[in-house]
Amino acid sequence: MSIPPRKVVITGALTRDTVQALADVRGLHLELSHASGWNGEGLDLLPALSDAVEHLDIDHALALDVSMVNTLPRLRSLALHSAVKGTVALTSLEGLGLYTKAGRIRFSGQPQRLTRLAGTLDSATLEACASGGLLQTLILVKSRLEQLPDASLLSDLQQLQLFTASRLTSIDPALQSRSLQYLRANGCRELSVTAPVASPALKYFAVNDCSEIRSLDLLGITPSLQAVSLLGRTSVGDGRIAHVVRQGHVKDLRLLPKPGYDITADQLPSDPDLALRLAQEMEFAGVHAVG
Repeated sequence: MSIPPRKVVITGALTRDTVQALADVRGLHLELSHASGWNGEGLDLLPALSDAVEHLDIDHALALDVSMVNTLPRLRSLALHSAVKGTVALTSLEGLGLYTKAGRIRFSGQPQRLTRLAGTLDSATLEACASGGLLQTLILVKSRLEQLPDASLLSDLQQLQLFTASRLTSIDPALQSRSLQYLRANGCRELSVTAPVASPALKYFAVNDCSEIRSLDLLGITPSLQAVSLLGRTSVGDGRIAHVVRQGHVKDLRLLPKPGYDITADQLPSDPDLALRLAQEMEFAGVHAVG
């Protein structure tokens, strides 16, 4: 069993005394957030924590340059929020969350371990981060993205979650992944699907408040399906719901085609394997606020 990282939240400034006290800690999850009281000072001290920090969360309203994160060789997951800017090396990261405006973060190196990606991503960011073809989890949060990258970059995708991706029109490249197990889309009003799900391993299918999804033909043959949710403006009228339920092992079925339905987390099916613990994965820190 893996040991969870030790989380330290900085209030005030990140000082030399604090850095000295943390320098020998291993597996450190460091949070630098103005919401928690961090005043934006001390980024220049990060190199002194090169052997300690494995998970880092930086959030500030000022345009702070966060390029100093590249001095942390043990860094495995990174979350950047608000107005911060800079260059991020992708080579060693396993998880990345970006909740910044487009163009504020630049990238260097090729992703060699990046399997988890989340945030308000634009097309250039998504293509850069997916270029290694290793992504297993992709989460879009209030993204203005219009389409996903080529299917060859998403061939290992297991989890796709979309929260209010208002301009996204198609997710067909992701549906071609034969590893896809978890598909959730909330409030994606322009989203339509022309290709069926290729994965025989799909367990969770939740398409809520997506008015252009009108058929379950996209599910194809899904013997592993355990949970289905069609709430809000999603109105499936092709008569296939009973067929989908019979062919799988559906234990949780939620249907309510009511326009304007307010979807909250407790009205959505839980993950059947309890594998998605997003609130515990720091690079997904923005998801629970909009889910």
